[in-house]
Amino acid sequence: MLELKQEFNRLSTETRLYQTRVPLIGLTGGIGTGKSTVSTLLRKFSIPVIDADKLVKEIYQDRDFHHFLNSIFPEIDSHKIDFKLLRNLVFNSPERKKKLEYEIQHRLPAKFNSEINTTNAPYYIYDVPLLFERQLETKLDATVLVYAPKEIQLKRALTRDHEHDPDSIKKIIEHQFDIETKKTRSEFIVDNSKDLLHLEKQVEQMLDYFFGLTR
Repeated sequence: MLELKQEFNRLSTETRLYQTRVPLIGLTGGIGTGKSTVSTLLRKFSIPVIDADKLVKEIYQDRDFHHFLNSIFPEIDSHKIDFKLLRNLVFNSPERKKKLEYEIQHRLPAKFNSEINTTNAPYYIYDVPLLFERQLETKLDATVLVYAPKEIQLKRALTRDHEHDPDSIKKIIEHQFDIETKKTRSEFIVDNSKDLLHLEKQVEQMLDYFFGLTR
């Protein structure tokens, strides 16, 4: 495992997200920017990555959460969740969306800390889509944005998610912070506006920045 530069151990346990005892580097992006691809590339270097989306999926698998979900979305089967239907309901129900997000955020620390206690690494990359939307940047030792302009976001998302139409993808993008705004607020930018070879070089630059990796 690569050794994180000491300068990126910036926060105390008390001020860090979920009172994590080791440095956390936040990795974020937007739909279609390629954040998951970057996480995969980082894991090839044995960089420990915690995936917020994976933790949320684990929450959705909890039986008691199914009952909670059914209590605010009775249209959803409490035994099997139709996520396409749920997405449509969430986008069209601001009050219920707020309740759902609150419950997920309430349960997330326990899932996060379970992952930390299991892996016990000296630092982590926290792959979290809504980093800036949740105002988490002050609770992380550094932030990285996987960047692609909106037109590329839309094109990639449509290619990847065949169940979505252009209007639904645009709605998802509109519900996230503007990617250009995120760019101004991030410490390090991974430019994913070109091909995979270009992205791999960008990731190597990121590793050099945080870990002193040189080729």
